[in-house]
Amino acid sequence: MIVDTATEQTITESGAILIHLAEKVGALLPADPAARMVVLQWLLFQVGSIGPMAGQYNHFRRHEPRDNYALERYRDEIRRLLGVMKDAMKDWSFMAGDYSIADVALVQWLRVLQRWDLSLTEYLNFSAWYQRLMARPAVSRGFAILDTSVRSKNASAEPDTDEGIRVARNGSTASSV
Repeated sequence: MIVDTATEQTITESGAILIHLAEKVGALLPADPAARMVVLQWLLFQVGSIGPMAGQYNHFRRHEPRDNYALERYRDEIRRLLGVMKDAMKDWSFMAGDYSIADVALVQWLRVLQRWDLSLTEYLNFSAWYQRLMARPAVSRGFAILDTSVRSKNASAEPDTDEGIRVARNGSTASSV
């Protein structure tokens, strides 16, 4: 949740927040209607597909007793979704052609999926996209802030691991993040 101090408008949900911020600063969301629709399509792909499926996969990956049916179902669905992304990436350097809020929304999930146990190496176009994003200074700085926050609470916790997620959430609220 964020509050736009200029308008006092409260905005919730990651996709809405990214759209709001992109419109506010005039970057990462094209003005051209066709290009804008491509960005929004991939943003909503993250919000409605990658995010929920990765969340369910993580839940069942950590759940005891292990439910192999659920674990395999969500792992297979994530792999299918990664295949959709890989196919889309064959002609583009970024998810919607140019760097956009779609990339911002998707990169965090791909980072955690790799740390959980899903490799991107079989998705060559996609793996190259991920490396391009991680090489961007703003992306590196953003993840460094998260990593530093986790490690400042528990020096042995690795961000995006089960322990790192628990540490990052401990005591955090929308107003303190």
